[in-house]
Amino acid sequence: MAKFFEVKNSKRNSYRSNKSAVQRLEGNSQRVEALSITRLSDDGRGIGSYKGKTVFIGNALPGENVDADITFDKSNYGEGLATIIHQASMSRRLPQCEYFNQCGGCHLQHLDAREQQTLKLNNVLNKLKHVSHITPEKILPMLSGDAFYYRQRARLSVVYEKKEVLFGFRKKNSKEIINIKECHVILAEFNQLIEPLRDWLTKHKPSVTHIEFTGKGESVGIVIRHTKHIDVPIRKRLNEKLTKYGVACWFQEQKAGVLTDANSFLVDPEQSYSLQVKLETETKEVSFLYHPQDFIQTNALVNNKMVNRAIDFLRPEKNHALLDLFCGSGNFSIPLSLLCESIIGIEGSDKMVAKAIKNAKINDCDNVSFSASDLFDEAIVTRLFDNMSSKKIDAIVLDPPRAGAKTICQNIKRIQPHKILYISCEPNTLARDAKLLADNGYMLKKMSTMDMFPQTYHNEVISLFVLNKKYAAALTKKEFN
Repeated sequence: MAKFFEVKNSKRNSYRSNKSAVQRLEGNSQRVEALSITRLSDDGRGIGSYKGKTVFIGNALPGENVDADITFDKSNYGEGLATIIHQASMSRRLPQCEYFNQCGGCHLQHLDAREQQTLKLNNVLNKLKHVSHITPEKILPMLSGDAFYYRQRARLSVVYEKKEVLFGFRKKNSKEIINIKECHVILAEFNQLIEPLRDWLTKHKPSVTHIEFTGKGESVGIVIRHTKHIDVPIRKRLNEKLTKYGVACWFQEQKAGVLTDANSFLVDPEQSYSLQVKLETETKEVSFLYHPQDFIQTNALVNNKMVNRAIDFLRPEKNHALLDLFCGSGNFSIPLSLLCESIIGIEGSDKMVAKAIKNAKINDCDNVSFSASDLFDEAIVTRLFDNMSSKKIDAIVLDPPRAGAKTICQNIKRIQPHKILYISCEPNTLARDAKLLADNGYMLKKMSTMDMFPQTYHNEVISLFVLNKKYAAALTKKEFN
């Protein structure tokens, strides 16, 4: 475990930041001594008061008294980094990663895992309270998995300097690259490839800007992103290095966008993952194919738990008709189709729709259909829902991007599903959309946070909204005219 602090004096809980571990910021920084930290911000920085204004201090926790360098000073707030921690919090942990105080990838390795999860839950509850004035009727335990080595997708940057190749992640608030040997949140399968890749980059100096890792187990692959053509012999040398690891390798010239193989031929590769879906009397494996450039959930274990919780929240029955909006390649649609009469999946990307259709076919799911529509377009959503208004939709699954599902929620009364399952990766838009759903007669019955990205402040939530029957009875078709 990396050492980030050294004892300043005989006081047991007083620490000084290890200079080699802390990103030293040059310029007009101001040293502040004995700054009291009262709480954490949404992004995991300590909050204190300096010169009568709020300051956000990296590497500081509530209850701590710190010395800090103020590196960004505005009239109404400031930002900085703790350099000496006096009387460390009981929640403080030594970060596992030696690059933690430099790298922009992780934000919370210095905070106890339980406290990380509490922070994330409180952030969601606070946003729901202040934006939508809603409190969930029931909060279930957070869905979580491994605290480290969980990411099945990661992109590392490449920069060539005179004496070395920098291969790693960007520094905090910087475009500079940290030359890493290991990352504690990406899969072990990825970490074993860092040195062979660095060796290939150093020897041949191809015009590579990024290397993306994707997949897990027997389905690991990497995409080499480059700006100029890489000759076949150089490609094959990398392929030879990766053969013993059982890793597939593809190349993407940035202007073209398509993938090619070691022989420079165009390819359309597929990777796979599976889910263990809990049904009433058995557990069934469902398989999915995806292109290396397709979106998949970063945390495989939490994704599996999330899908099973979706089933538990919705409890679909054999005569139920479901609608899955922002369905992607069928991550929710296909498991849910095993339990309901029919399900329609709608997604904005034609490419993802084609993949979803293929995934339904390989799992023998003939009661699910997919189509492409822009779910952010008011006219399209209105027309879509009006066409469905004569049909009974028992439940909707919403799994939007960070922008949320505002257009859907504003028009939800056109089809009035009994249940809405909302999966959010952005608590701010969840709170906004929860208010819209509440205005349309929905109650937030159940909610649980999901630790999809341990060691970071990124937050995901799964929520169940149920239509208030009295409100539904009061609605008339006149409202739609």
